[in-house]
Amino acid sequence: CIAMIPGVSRSAATIIGGMFQGLTRKQSAEFSFFLAVPTMAAAGGYKFLKTYESIQAGDIKILLLGNLVAFIV
Repeated sequence: CIAMIPGVSRSAATIIGGMFQGLTRKQSAEFSFFLAVPTMAAAGGYKFLKTYESIQAGDIKILLLGNLVAFIV
C-alpha cells in the first residue's frame, strides 16, 4: 500500500517490508523481483492487447528477438 504513494518505489517498499519481516537483504531483493514478474507480465499483456491490431507481419521477428534477448539477460 505504501508503494501507491507518489514518489515511493515499489521495489524499495517491498525490500524494506521484507527486511522488517526478518528477511536478509538478498532474500528481500529476490522477493521484490519475483513479485514484479506477474505485475510486468500483466502490464505487458494489457499493452499488447491494446495495440496488437497495429502490429505488422515484419514486426513479429523484432518482438520475438526482443523477448529472447530480454530472457537471456
